[in-house]
Amino acid sequence: MADSNRMDIERGRIAQDILDNEIFQEAMEMLEDEYKKIWAATKQEESEERERLWMAMKLIPEFERQLRIIVEKGIIKKNQIVKIKKNIA
Repeated sequence: MADSNRMDIERGRIAQDILDNEIFQEAMEMLEDEYKKIWAATKQEESEERERLWMAMKLIPEFERQLRIIVEKGIIKKNQIVKIKKNIA
């Protein structure tokens, strides 16, 4: 159990580092901008391509949301450990 808690805390820290990383943020913005640019350049009859690009754009915030879930799980585990230690002391 303790190893699982430590792993969740470490994974949360790493996920936060990724979210805070300027290169990651820039890459996410560049990806979204590129998708928008390609989407805007599609022809009227390319509805399937537009749909595919729209779905890809919707995945970008979902990816970031999943990282935030990992961060929150780590914070919760850390707070639980702090609370347990306070109750023991």
